[in-house]
Parts: sequence; structure tokens; C-alpha cells
Amino acid sequence: MSRTIPLCVAADMDSEDVMKANPNYRRVVARGVKAGKSMQTICNVRAPKGAGETVVAGAKRKSEAVSQEVDAPPAKRSRKAPAPSVESLATSTHRTNTTLTTNGDSRIPIWTLLEDAYLDSTVKQLKAMCWSVGDVQDLGTGADEIGEGMKSLHETERRRDIRDAWLLKETIQASSSTLEASSVIRRAQLMVVTRVAWEWMDTNVEGAYRSLSGGTRHWLHGVALKVRAHIISGKPATFSAQSFLRDLFAKDSTFTASSRRNAPSKVDNIENFSGVMHHLLAKWFDFPNSLSEYAQGRFVKVVSDRFGTEVLYVSSVWEVYKNVARAIDPKNRRITTKKVDSWIALLTTTVGHSKYDGVHTKLRGLGVLLSAAARESTGLDKWDAQLPANTTIRSALNPFRIIGSKGFSEDAMAQFIDQIERLYPLLDAPGIEPIKPPRSAPTIEQKLYAYLKMVFDNTDKKLPFRDFAASRRTILQPNGPYSSIHLRTREGFFSALVYRAITHNSEFLIQHQEIVFEGVEDYFEVCQSYEGVVPWKEDAFFCDGCAYGAWTRLSPDSATQFWETTGDEEHNTWLLGNEPITFLDLVRKFTHSTAFPTMGPLIGYLLASDYALAGVVEKPTIRELGELVFSIRKGAYTGLSNLGFACATEDATAGALEVLHAEICRRLPETRRVQMGYDVFILEHMLCKFGRLSGNVYDELAACY
Repeated sequence: MSRTIPLCVAADMDSEDVMKANPNYRRVVARGVKAGKSMQTICNVRAPKGAGETVVAGAKRKSEAVSQEVDAPPAKRSRKAPAPSVESLATSTHRTNTTLTTNGDSRIPIWTLLEDAYLDSTVKQLKAMCWSVGDVQDLGTGADEIGEGMKSLHETERRRDIRDAWLLKETIQASSSTLEASSVIRRAQLMVVTRVAWEWMDTNVEGAYRSLSGGTRHWLHGVALKVRAHIISGKPATFSAQSFLRDLFAKDSTFTASSRRNAPSKVDNIENFSGVMHHLLAKWFDFPNSLSEYAQGRFVKVVSDRFGTEVLYVSSVWEVYKNVARAIDPKNRRITTKKVDSWIALLTTTVGHSKYDGVHTKLRGLGVLLSAAARESTGLDKWDAQLPANTTIRSALNPFRIIGSKGFSEDAMAQFIDQIERLYPLLDAPGIEPIKPPRSAPTIEQKLYAYLKMVFDNTDKKLPFRDFAASRRTILQPNGPYSSIHLRTREGFFSALVYRAITHNSEFLIQHQEIVFEGVEDYFEVCQSYEGVVPWKEDAFFCDGCAYGAWTRLSPDSATQFWETTGDEEHNTWLLGNEPITFLDLVRKFTHSTAFPTMGPLIGYLLASDYALAGVVEKPTIRELGELVFSIRKGAYTGLSNLGFACATEDATAGALEVLHAEICRRLPETRRVQMGYDVFILEHMLCKFGRLSGNVYDELAACY
């Protein structure tokens, strides 16, 4: 009767991985048991001199080598290099050693094919292959389906559900073609899909963690709160996908996080948070349970960010992608998260060296040639960063972050629009305080009331509808300085200056409706009439010194200079005379002259906006507004940055405003835009309020839906 030999009996317990079977020792145990010997006899077999110790069943025995009482085991099989894949091109014959020893034990992949001598040869062969393609009747299968999939993938990476990427990978792997160009394209497409999927993971984990500290509201914020609670408590927790994302999951998927016993694992930091969130999202969204695929995604990110997506056509890059575990750990091919992180960091620094600056230029145009040779679109141009030749190491070290083709973060844009839409009750009933719901009301009603009340109590600083804020509603009354009665008069000009640079957001203006003054003497007489009424806060009553932020220093003392300025033809003919002036020149006049004390770029812009809305000067174009936003660099500029736009220049800022304008027109109903008087000034004003509205009060409301 045969006997079954448990692997645990023949395990090499001295090794780092105690669960790994030891085939050589297993043979000794098997032969001994079958011969009728006891386990003690088998374990006490004398080992050759110098053999190490092996632990069997908890006792140490000098028997690493095979027992001399049995036949020697077969010779250890040598590992052969993998045969070239059928899709490899002729350039694979130039494959070289892909490891380079650096200081310490770290090894990273280096491709001599990316250096001048080999790169020129690689590009030449790829081009020759494309040019040699003649008339081909059979173009293979799957090209059209893959082309559509790559187009939709570009939208998928901005959405909440990434699972379509796995279907696309299967389609790419199942496709066939007789054209070598198609095979090269398929390899590059496969690498891009892998990158997009894992980058989606990293980006959303990072965004969810930032949202916990008051950053941009994230669609995984509710999940992030529970993950943080689990980490701090250390207790096991079960996460149901349908509980948080019912609209994405018709069938539930659950993830259980085990208990956390040691103190370091209970610390609320990005490392512990990422560890839980990565496993959770992997389970919910069907990510492959493979650290190698994660390393592949990060690898493709680094090289394509540095050199553009056309580097993915190079065969040596494909070889590293396929054998990433061997590249990271050439000796054992056992990779860990720590090894992947170290390898990626060293890889990023290496490819950032200036000697690789010309790679992107040499590869340029390959995609077009391959596309023509394969009779299909590569679909990769959307991911090509079109990097300049002198890309710096710093740019390659940027953390994973997916910004859509329009240049903004979809999550941030959704939050921006949602903050506005939640405030429609204040647009419908300006000046009317929201009604507090009873304690028995649903949580979402109570949180909405808290959000509305927060904005209602300080509309000047938080309401995105510019002319519906308390100060603007007051100053725009029929007898105000911008009315037809006072608009083009000296007292109207003086009153407008007093409003913008002294009384804005003050009780003197809002509660007591003091809006027009016949002159500086009249202004001071009105102020004196309140003496004794509010003695405990006299200065704040007349002038909120920080009405536009902590950096402003408004003062009632400016009134005397303002009156003198309004009587000076050098400063008043644009309003009281016939001197034409542009919006930008008017802003400069208010900002760059000592005749308008305490009036910096922001207040100068706001005052010029008031007169543009009153019809005195033409409104600026969005391009002109971009120039101002870039030069002022206050709330609107910060708002664009928080939305994910890169605003390094005036043109980039103007372009971002144009994109945002289009998004607002697309997402907000026309009736609402008309109701709020939407124009370039409302656009700028909304951006200024974005940061002020993004806080705990809004987060608690958003967590309810």
C-alpha cells in the first residue's frame, strides 16, 4: 500500500519561507518511509561533512545534503533563458544585459538600446519594417474593436469604474495579425492599458487620503473615513462595495481588513492607509492579484512620461515589461512592494539623466509609420505627453496623477459644480435665512442646512453668485453709486471708492444701508452720527480691514484722498469726461497710482468690474481675464490649481478659464446661468469661493450621498 508523504514533513524549516517544499529532502523521507524506517531514523541519517542544519518537526538535524543510504537525486535543472516571443521583431537580436550594478545590492534595468548607437539601429529597423509592407489582404482580427476600446479607455481613466480595462486587455491579447507592425502596436497598447489601470488605483488612493485632511472632495471619501477608523481602532472591518458605490455595483463585492495588533500598523499615515485601500480597490474592481503587474504599470508610467508613448515600440522596453520580476530581483525573482518602490525610484533617477534627453526626438514619428503600416490607428497619441527633449528629473518624479485630456481633475470639477448647485436655495431666495429642519429630519437635510447657513452668514466671502452677496445687493440699490442717477457724478465715483476700499462687508454698509455720500465731509458726518451707538467696535463697524482676506489693510482714513482723486481730471475723465479706456487700463489706473491708497490688484480689478457691469467700460474677454488672474494670483488662480489645471503662463491660465467656462455652460442649466447673471466676472468669482467652500461642513454634506 502506498503512503502519502505530507509536504510539511519534508519542508526545509531553516529557509526564510517555511512553507516552501524541499524536494531533495522529501525524496529522502519518502524512500525511508516506504522502506519502513521511523522518522527519527530518517532524521538522524548522517550528513556529509560540512552540510548545514535542517529542522524537521521542530528538531535540528545535520542533514541538508541527501542521505548516503539512498540514491542521489537527479541533477538540479538549470533555468534557461526564455525563448523570444513570436511577436518580437528583428531588433530583439540586439538584446543586451539589462542589469547594471550600482552602489550596494540594488540592480536596475538599463537599455543600451536607448543609447545613441543602438537606438539609431532600432529606429532604422522599425522604419524599414514599416516601409517594406506591401499589399496585405488579411489584416488580422480585433483591430477595430481594440481601436474603439483605446478611445473609450481615455475616458475610462477619468471615471470611477476601471473594470473595462481588463476586458480591453483580454481583447488585445486575443487579437491576431500577420503584420509585424500590428504586433508592435499591440504590445504598446497592452502596456498603456496596464499603466492606466494601476495609475487609476494610485491616483484614487492618493486623492482619497488627501480628502481626509480637507483637500478636494473625493468620490471615495466615505470609504476613506471607514479605512481611517479601522486603522486607528485596529479592529477588523468589512467593506461592502454596494454600501458605498451602489450605482457601480449591481452585484456586491466585499473586502475584509484583518485586525491590526502592533502599534506601527495603527498609526494614521499614508503608508498604512495605502496598504488597506490598495487591497480594497483591487478586490472591488477585479485587479489581478499580482505585484508584478503593479510594477509593470509603474514602469510604463516612468518611461512613457520621460520619453513619450513611442518609447513603448522599442523591443527592449517590452522585454523589461514582460520580465519585470527578473529586472527588479535578478537573483531570486521574488519581488515585494519595498523592492518595487526602490527599483522605481532608482529607475526614475537613471532615465532622468541628460544623456537620454534626445531619445524622445529620435522616436518621434514612429507611431505614424506603424499606424500606416498596420492599416490602423495606434490609439496612443492621447497619452503621449509630447515632452520636450530636455525633460528634467523632477518632472519624471511627479507622483501618479491622472488629469483628463481637458486638463482638469474630474473629481475636483464634480465637487466644484456640486458646491454651486447645493446653493441654489440662496439664489432663489437671496437674503432669506434658511429654515432649520427639526431634529427628526434625515441627516442629509440637517447637513444641507448647515452648509446653506454657513454661506448665508457670510455671503460676501462664500457665496459664488457675485451680485447676490450682501454687500453687492446693498450697493446695487436704485439709489446707489452705480445707478443712473449717480453713475457719472463725482459723488457717485467717491461713493464707489468708499464702498470698494472701506465699507465692503461692514455693518455700516449692510445693516445701515449707507451707500452714497455727497463728499468727504458728508461721509465723516454720517460716521460721526453713529458715535456712541457702537462704541465697543467702532472701527470694525465702519470698515472690515480684512474684507478681502487677511492680507488686505482697508482703512477709513483713505476717504480724504479718495475725494481729492475724484476731483482730479487725470483720474476722472474716463468716467466724468469722454476719455475712452479699456478694462485692463482701468485696472492698472486703480492699481498703480498712489491716488488710490490701499487699492491693490484685486480691489482694483473688482472696482473695474463694477464699472464694466454698469456699462462704463467693456467687459474683458476670457483671454484678458486670464492675464489678470495670472498676474493677481489670488483666489481665482488658486481655484484653477485646485481643479487640476496647470497655469504656468498667462496663455495657460487663459486656456484653463476657457475650458472651465465651457464646462460650466455644459453642466449648469441655462436658466440657472441667466438667473445668476453668469459672465466672466461670475466665472472668476466662483473660482475664488471654491477653496472657501471646501471644508468640513461641505464634506459632511457630501458624505451623505
